[in-house]
Amino acid sequence: MRKRVDLLLLLPFAAVLGWLQSLYSGYIKDDTFIALRYARNVAEGHGMVFNYGQRLEGYTDFLWVIMSVPAFWLGVDPVTWVKGLACLFGMLGLVVTYELARHLAGDRLTHYALVGVGVWAVSGSVCLWSMAGMEPTAMAVFCSGGVLFLMKLWDRKDDGGDTHKLVIAASVLLLAGALCRPEGHLFLLVAAAVGLADAARRGYVPKPWVRMAVLFTLVMGPYHLWRYLYFGGLVPNTYLAKSGSLDVDSGAGFAGELIAFQANPGVFALGLIAMMVGWRERKVLAAVCITFLAARFALVEDWSLLVWLDLPVATVAVFGLAFPKSQDDDRWFARGLAFVLAWVFVAYLVKVGRDEMKWFRLYLPVYPLALALASDGARRIGEGIEALVEAVTPEPMGRPLVPVLVVIMLLVPAWKISMELNQGKAERHSRYLKWSEESFQEMGRYVRERSEAGDVIVFQDMGAAPFAAGDLRWVDTIGILDKRVATELKAEGVNPFLRGRKRNEPGGREALRAMDERLRDYFLEQDPEWIAFVAYVAPKKRRKFKRNWRRLDEDDLEGQEKMLRPYLSRGHSHNLARDDRFNDGFHYVMAWPRLFHGYWVVLYEANDR
Repeated sequence: MRKRVDLLLLLPFAAVLGWLQSLYSGYIKDDTFIALRYARNVAEGHGMVFNYGQRLEGYTDFLWVIMSVPAFWLGVDPVTWVKGLACLFGMLGLVVTYELARHLAGDRLTHYALVGVGVWAVSGSVCLWSMAGMEPTAMAVFCSGGVLFLMKLWDRKDDGGDTHKLVIAASVLLLAGALCRPEGHLFLLVAAAVGLADAARRGYVPKPWVRMAVLFTLVMGPYHLWRYLYFGGLVPNTYLAKSGSLDVDSGAGFAGELIAFQANPGVFALGLIAMMVGWRERKVLAAVCITFLAARFALVEDWSLLVWLDLPVATVAVFGLAFPKSQDDDRWFARGLAFVLAWVFVAYLVKVGRDEMKWFRLYLPVYPLALALASDGARRIGEGIEALVEAVTPEPMGRPLVPVLVVIMLLVPAWKISMELNQGKAERHSRYLKWSEESFQEMGRYVRERSEAGDVIVFQDMGAAPFAAGDLRWVDTIGILDKRVATELKAEGVNPFLRGRKRNEPGGREALRAMDERLRDYFLEQDPEWIAFVAYVAPKKRRKFKRNWRRLDEDDLEGQEKMLRPYLSRGHSHNLARDDRFNDGFHYVMAWPRLFHGYWVVLYEANDR
């Protein structure tokens, strides 16, 4: 195998990313435990189920679940296992970003590739989700890595040589992405589109694409057949629960936040420059941009678009008119593919409305592509400066310094912006695992020790608490892990995290009240032994609440409930706490604080236990 000494350039960036990962080592998401509960049940022979005997596709990360199973076989702490996997994929993202940038530069050794690598190393999205124990960093490696090999297949001269290795590498990575999350299927369609375009270009169907199609069919065909036979359908329950409403306004704002996050404005602007300079008809592109800006200012008065839309488009217009002609356009297809996918995922964020999880994990599958384009944009700028230096100073001494200076000038502000946020938020985010252990997991252990196998508990957060209480049956009021709730939400056009939108529609309040009543009937028909709520105290009230709470006697259950009752979650529990049947049939037991006494897990027990 050909040695790649230049990969040693990534070591300092790996050290920086490793340091940031250590700052966020205590971060965890409740959803991490959903995959771990499925994985534990698989490892123990109960099947791909959340509750014993209940076949429901309540996860969106099949491959991640499978990759978590060995932790239980080996007796390794499962949280450490999944956090280690996510951390490893975060490191591999450095390599994928670097290799993509090199490919766009014609597979040449270039210092400009370090621009994208440097931004990846300090990205808050990367360091946070490297330590969450979930699949976003793996998706970045699988999807963007697979696209890299698609680019290499497009640029091959013939079907011989190492073509079969490229096919296997692209197929394995893209299939892994499709098995890891549903949106990974998009990249299989991308591979099909690239293959068809290559066939049209050559006038015949090249064998590599036929082999790839066969591999896709052999893997995805049995996988989806198994899903249909095992779960009774091909639509994940998570889709039913969250796809009830489409909030384009919220989604557009969310996409804008992504583009304005940390160093991303520069990333997207450099990506646009990379596309523009490589375009054969740059002045035509500049004219299109100018026309767009004129129409935008004439028709839309929303100045919030300036940062993430107007400025990059204006930059393209200026450079399109003034930038020198580039001789290197042999990677035009690769740049175009990266550009399209980077913006398709921006549109995807608009479609999903708003992810309830922070720092744009859903964009990570294409983030290496966006960073590689940014590196290419930096290279274009550097080459223009090099040409200027050569014209002013014929001596060749200055040109070798230009790449180093350009990389430093771009990375210093990017690092400064990113590090301020990363370090400022690290201490708080690294408390998440401790908070989970002291609240959700502690509640799960409490009910497990006082219950028999199969006892029912109704709760809204299906993660750490169910994981800590293995053999209980959990009923999810949000609907991620309950088909009845998800079906009701879908039928009424309600996203559980965007109930306010439904409430503001004509007749929306009445529809929500009727749905909530039906679901309360359903929850109580399960004959639960336990019902738990989340009580959220607004930040302005937390200090006073904490002071009053400490004045209560430890055994004063009546006083505790009186304080917590006004804050019990209403929308996520469908106003269950207001139902007379609940109030008559259950009594308060205990509460566990989380998040500086602002977020409580509140447990009730059935009176007839």
